[in-house]
Amino acid sequence: MSANANNRNENFIQAAALVFVAFIAVVAVSNQSLWIDEGNSAMKAIQPSFVHFWEKMKELGGSDLQMPLYMGLLWVWEKIWGHSEYALRALNIPFFTLSVAVLVYLWDAERCLKLAFLFLICFSPMLWVYLDEARPYVLQFFGATSILVALWNQSKTPNLDKNLSVFCIGAIVLCGSSLTGVIFTFWFGLAFLVILIHQPVWHSIFSSKQNLVALLVTSIGMCGLGMYYFWTLSQGARASGVGKTDLLSIGFCFYELLGFSGLGPDRLSLREQGITALKPFFLPLASLVIALTALGISSALYITKSSRMHRTETFIFAAVFCGAMSMLAVGYIAHFRVIGRHLMPVLPFILLLMSLGIIHLCQCNKKLNWAVFLTLCLLLIFSSLSIRFSPRFAKDDYRTVAQIARCSLKNGKTIWWAADSATANYYGLKFNEKLISILGFSKSDLQNAPAPSLVLLSKLDIYDSNRFISDYLVKNNFTNTNNIKAFSYFKK
Repeated sequence: MSANANNRNENFIQAAALVFVAFIAVVAVSNQSLWIDEGNSAMKAIQPSFVHFWEKMKELGGSDLQMPLYMGLLWVWEKIWGHSEYALRALNIPFFTLSVAVLVYLWDAERCLKLAFLFLICFSPMLWVYLDEARPYVLQFFGATSILVALWNQSKTPNLDKNLSVFCIGAIVLCGSSLTGVIFTFWFGLAFLVILIHQPVWHSIFSSKQNLVALLVTSIGMCGLGMYYFWTLSQGARASGVGKTDLLSIGFCFYELLGFSGLGPDRLSLREQGITALKPFFLPLASLVIALTALGISSALYITKSSRMHRTETFIFAAVFCGAMSMLAVGYIAHFRVIGRHLMPVLPFILLLMSLGIIHLCQCNKKLNWAVFLTLCLLLIFSSLSIRFSPRFAKDDYRTVAQIARCSLKNGKTIWWAADSATANYYGLKFNEKLISILGFSKSDLQNAPAPSLVLLSKLDIYDSNRFISDYLVKNNFTNTNNIKAFSYFKK
């Protein structure tokens, strides 16, 4: 076969891979109700002008203020595609496709490794979770994937001009998508520097005009982001203080990152019941534990025995480990709960390790190895599809609750709202003397407020942590007449 024919076949395979990945992303995105964090994103995105957008960003504050790149892109995206639930989440589709494009066109890896990696990306349950959220985590995945490609390429086949540019793009995306990205970028940058020092080309970093431009643009961007983030901290912007980083939350990080999400209980059950919620799902969860353990052993064997693994690559995984530990330390010190999504920049590197293990399994032509591989594939596919299509994983149903509230208001009823206000506003609810947000009310405030006919209460640990509302409902003989996802519906 001629070189031109080989090139055409390669181009066709690459294009087909991108089309398939885009299809996966389209399927993974849904039009379910927005939940709390998404509702806050949406309220900023629907603002008619950038001035209004910025005013709403400052008004609502919170961690969204520390996601400038994503929130700005979402505001622009909404002006093109609208503000339906699907449209807002669909911004993840190009980010996801770009992540794969970087791997397909820029990654200097063997075809078998690329194929294993692409399969894991397409059926990573964690990615299926966050593809279906109007939040910045798939954008972070894109940034981290670009950095992985740059680090891997530079350690394998040094090409400083190309790899430095790819690294800089990934670093700006990762830092601009969230303040937490700065933590990981620091360690990734240190790994890139150490890799360069161990190569004879490191001193030429300033001899190329392309490198100088990349470094200059990145330096200016990082300085701007640094000043911006310092300002947000001075304004009190930070992640939610609900929960804390402890052994259980760390365990849940790995639960999400390794793909267990779709095989076990939904988030709400885990939130309310803890690890006891896992018992009914013991068999599928245990099966994935066994498959991942075998894969982990296979990955370790590949790394320790393969002559293709270079010493510089240990710096890459050391940087990933240090970044994850730093993120957990920040969560512990700053008293916020670090969960899987906060470690999204780690995911591409976990998938890389899993890909290496898959290659080793398939190279050893043994029936047991193929059984492990097929079991892993089936479990990951099932987990991903369950997240998207199983009613168990439906999102907090603010849309239905808002419809109930509107119907009740038309009938002249007084409603107490104990849930997220921004998401209520997104679904058209306006607070007034008939629809009262009772968040932060004391016992005396509740007693003095207009008596409700209906009380809509969401997650107790967030919206009724002191149990004032629950005590009022019991004392005044309210009954729970209906349960909607993440909501309780009380009336007399």
